[in-house]
Amino acid sequence: MFLQRCLQRSIQLKFNYYNKATWEKVKQESIWLPLIDRTDPTNHTQTDIDWNFMGNYIKQLEADRLRQLEAYLIATGLNDYTLNDEEKKILFLSQINVSDEVRYSKNIVEDKQIKFREFKLAASYFKNGKKVNVSNDGLFNIMPTKKKINANTITFGGKYPYVARGESQNGIRGYINFDENYLNPEKTISFGQDTATMFYQPKAYFTGDKIQVFSLNDKYGKLNENIALYLIAAVKRALVNFAWGQSSFALEAISEPNITLPIDNNNQLHLDYMENYIRAIEKIND
Repeated sequence: MFLQRCLQRSIQLKFNYYNKATWEKVKQESIWLPLIDRTDPTNHTQTDIDWNFMGNYIKQLEADRLRQLEAYLIATGLNDYTLNDEEKKILFLSQINVSDEVRYSKNIVEDKQIKFREFKLAASYFKNGKKVNVSNDGLFNIMPTKKKINANTITFGGKYPYVARGESQNGIRGYINFDENYLNPEKTISFGQDTATMFYQPKAYFTGDKIQVFSLNDKYGKLNENIALYLIAAVKRALVNFAWGQSSFALEAISEPNITLPIDNNNQLHLDYMENYIRAIEKIND
């Protein structure tokens, strides 16, 4: 590696597209190399080349790079890439239960079982400007977007995400500047009403037409990305038999389905299980 770098430097400095590095030219080139201490630089042979220095120099560079990489991974949280005991247990439980959640929905949490129960998708939604209550235990308060912004009337290249009904880039069509009073809240899920596209939005965002905002029921706390990913997958399973189109995904219809989710010993939504499950799945898929 040391010699490779020396050769590259010598050749790249002298040759280019108009002065080709042909073998006849290259074989006449010289490169600078380190010599053993006390060697006369004007009178030396190949045995005076300090091969040990070159090898140790490359090893030191590699060690320095590894330390830098490790520091970066720690700072970004990317060093946590192996399954811990809790995550292994969660995956073991999921293999037993997730494929047949309903059958286990009445079982008590034990060493080899996880308890599931059903929740209404909606705690509430708005129709014609009025709040409609569905279930105190419902997962989401479904809110209309604060303003439907027509994409044809805006210029992209701004600060805030503009979320539409597309299926890529987290539903984000681009970034815009607009009246911040119309921003939808961060840590919510955007729902494309006629396409059933669902994405977790960690930052405040604007939207286009036919978007609903899913905010986690206050009794369950706040969403983070991992919990949102678990819930989105569960909701999509519940909506799998709905037909495409706005009438099918009307608020009256999507507020009613039951979503089967894990619960803890207190019969409460098991958010820790969901978060750890997604984290474990990400690790084994990396």
